[in-house]
Amino acid sequence: MGRTSAWFADPDGNLINTYRPTEPIDPVEAVRGYFRRLFDGRDPGACDQLSPGYVDHDSPAGTAPGTAATRAYVTAMVQEDPQLRVEILAAVSQGTTVAARIRWIPGPLTGRGQTDGLVLIEVDEQGRLRERSSVYTTVESPDSSRSTTGAS
Repeated sequence: MGRTSAWFADPDGNLINTYRPTEPIDPVEAVRGYFRRLFDGRDPGACDQLSPGYVDHDSPAGTAPGTAATRAYVTAMVQEDPQLRVEILAAVSQGTTVAARIRWIPGPLTGRGQTDGLVLIEVDEQGRLRERSSVYTTVESPDSSRSTTGAS
């Protein structure tokens, strides 16, 4: 548990430090909030919740760490499919690592099937996302029993 501290001077000029304990960040809620803001709210500003050195292990080779590449990628993804939805079906954490089962549901005009994935996300003490790895399975249609599996 951390603490928040504030300094002020009393009427006699004495410096006084006050502090209060802060509630620990719930890593699962940090991840849920990020995806909700990014995809439900269509807010690329959600990328501000990524740590400055954020690494997406699934990004193309040569992608620089940080928030800029992710912001650009997500902005393009939502522009390409304005009806794209993301559902977090389940999420658990151990320490600062969150494992989430996520379903990507494209808009009907794309002709793509839904994609289910397992995502591992490391969250720092301030609730910023530090690292991401994932494995996905794309289903041809929600009712189809055929699927292809791959990592991305």
